[in-house]
Amino acid sequence: MKKSILVLACACLLGCASKQPSLPSETSKEITTPISKTDFSETEAENVFNMAVRNHCRVTKQVCTVGKVDVQNNTIYGTYTYTENEQDYTVSGTLETVSVSKNDSSIVTIGKKLFSTGIIKQKEDTSSSETEKTTNDKHFDLPLEADESKNGEVVFEDDVYKIRLMNLQTGAMNFNGTFDGTGYFKLYALTLDQSNTTMIAELEGSGEYNETTSLDAGWYYIVVERVDGTYTMNWAG
Repeated sequence: MKKSILVLACACLLGCASKQPSLPSETSKEITTPISKTDFSETEAENVFNMAVRNHCRVTKQVCTVGKVDVQNNTIYGTYTYTENEQDYTVSGTLETVSVSKNDSSIVTIGKKLFSTGIIKQKEDTSSSETEKTTNDKHFDLPLEADESKNGEVVFEDDVYKIRLMNLQTGAMNFNGTFDGTGYFKLYALTLDQSNTTMIAELEGSGEYNETTSLDAGWYYIVVERVDGTYTMNWAG
């Protein structure tokens, strides 16, 4: 009688073990598909970005409102705004390597989440009937002082902006390169106190640029602003 009970118990244990699910890490490559290979819609992308922002803002304790959302390959781009100390801020967000479950398309996996530092959102001027890009209205959270050890260093970067601190010792610096895309490309110099902006190059759609600055010698933030495209940049001076 005791032997029968022992055999039955062992059989039960073996049977239970065989029904345990595989760990996600063992099967993730088999059960997920990159969104670029599915009929993933813009609405679904908006829902995923909304959820990511909601979780992010729950941690930062901010009340956030999602803006425009865009999908490129397996990456979801978007922005959101929040208010702090009576000042409106806008933040760029990127969700990389997004995939969905083959068994349940409502299950979405995000490889990496990136959210930029908040940029002050200026009040819109409704007095003009024409709407134009307001590069000069942007304000970045950047230092007011610099030293030679920081020369050429990238101090801010997100999916739209890349800002490099540079010492223009003679005020003259040549910038050249290309832009490939359907959007726009801007290159401008910004004083450290962000009170003055000097446009260096501007392209709408694909093209090349080769421009030399004529500025007072000193430190500047060299800002690249680009949307819907890739660029190259070289400088000498």
